[in-house]
Amino acid sequence: MNSPLPSDRDTSLKSPQDKSEVVCAFLALLGLGIVAALAFLATEVASADRIVLPPLGLAALVFWIPFVWRRIDAHSDIAAFALTATMFVIYQLARTSGPEDGFSLRFAALPEDQFVLPYSAYVVVVAAMISSPLWWRRRGEWMVSILAAITILAALAAFSFSLLKGYFPVGATEILDPTPLPSLAMNLVEYGCLALVCSAVAARRETRILALRLLPAILLLLWARHQFFAAPVDAEVESE
Repeated sequence: MNSPLPSDRDTSLKSPQDKSEVVCAFLALLGLGIVAALAFLATEVASADRIVLPPLGLAALVFWIPFVWRRIDAHSDIAAFALTATMFVIYQLARTSGPEDGFSLRFAALPEDQFVLPYSAYVVVVAAMISSPLWWRRRGEWMVSILAAITILAALAAFSFSLLKGYFPVGATEILDPTPLPSLAMNLVEYGCLALVCSAVAARRETRILALRLLPAILLLLWARHQFFAAPVDAEVESE
């Protein structure tokens, strides 16, 4: 008999570990689905986001081409990269779906500012924690690379701020404004968790098939939603 292909072995549930991986992968996929749903509810959509959605959706149709899919199916890292790159665009929309008020972070250096956590942040953080057994066991080069990039970016930001504060006054109204640092930290954590969730989805053949094959439809529907059914702009906002 012919030996099973790697992708066939990926779907065979021969042990409790395989079953737990499938459960983790589908929970991670559910998290991505909730993020996509939040993107449909977004109210603040920039024109650049609307412009990028149609070409991205059309480009995602390559996942339906058989020889392209065979290549992706044989390398989960390729699927993780494609899924992460696309979900970064969708997540940018999902972050604007709210809330305006709610649980927020406060920092001693900025007592008057509060940083409200978006709904999407809760989703990706929880999904990353739930799927951690899968992405930790199946961590690939793409996941390690993007986490390393996020770590380097955080280190550079911290080093730059610590260096400049020795030469310039620090404060919300001073030359060196620390206000963007908490927002940067939040973004790094959120997008890092999103990358982990995408890696978990791509680690199993069952879920990466669903995710990549549905991407074109989701992207084009998102474009149609925000292009033709956008929320009306208030007259005051429009005049500004």
